[in-house]
Amino acid sequence: MVAAQHPDHLESIGTKASTIADYKGYLEGHLVPFLGDVPLTSIRVRHVEEFIAHQQTKAVQKRLHKSGPNAGRPKVGLHGSTISNHVNYLHAIYAYAQRLEYVESNPVSPAAKPKVKKQDQDFSFLTLAEVDAVIHAVADDYLRSTDRTLILTAAYTGLRQGQLLALRWSDVLWTRSKRNVRASVSRGVEGTTKSDTSRRQMSMPDRVARVLELHHQTSAYKTDSDRVFAHPHTGRAYDASKL
Repeated sequence: MVAAQHPDHLESIGTKASTIADYKGYLEGHLVPFLGDVPLTSIRVRHVEEFIAHQQTKAVQKRLHKSGPNAGRPKVGLHGSTISNHVNYLHAIYAYAQRLEYVESNPVSPAAKPKVKKQDQDFSFLTLAEVDAVIHAVADDYLRSTDRTLILTAAYTGLRQGQLLALRWSDVLWTRSKRNVRASVSRGVEGTTKSDTSRRQMSMPDRVARVLELHHQTSAYKTDSDRVFAHPHTGRAYDASKL
């Protein structure tokens, strides 16, 4: 099956493990359940459009309704950008199959694609008082100190979750109050950052520097190779799903 071979092909050309994991999720969770009974050579434009319609109206989201009569129930119908990810990956599978001369055409190309709403460009930022309120609301348990330091660092630097989890003490340049960002953690696996522009050196606000210095002094994991935000009991990276 060409679709099953495609992730191995991506791995062979150096695609990031986290990206391949996303693609496998698209394949196993969405594409195969809907199109798996139809041979690759038999899928037509109408099949692709039927898949898109299904994703828009019947596919179940993992997120739950938070309020109203449907509170606690999974949402039905995926976001346009999510559906586009699935369709784009199907397009990539067909492009791979065409290169191997398994198929002559790509039925995804002429299919009517879902419209993706442009995101609102008006951003909302927390005030300093609101950041402090979030920090003070952290649960009073053995993770409290690390959680509070992580939240403060995230708020003042804008680092992504994966970048925070991959940060090591060797990345913190105390003398110049700067930090290097050159790695990221996704699904517990450390890899490169999201893009070349994500690998950078950034200034560290005085408040963050002071809190990180205190965190370093009290941490059991403080060598250059240790993670700044290591789990206080194991030294390993935090479980991102619990942050």
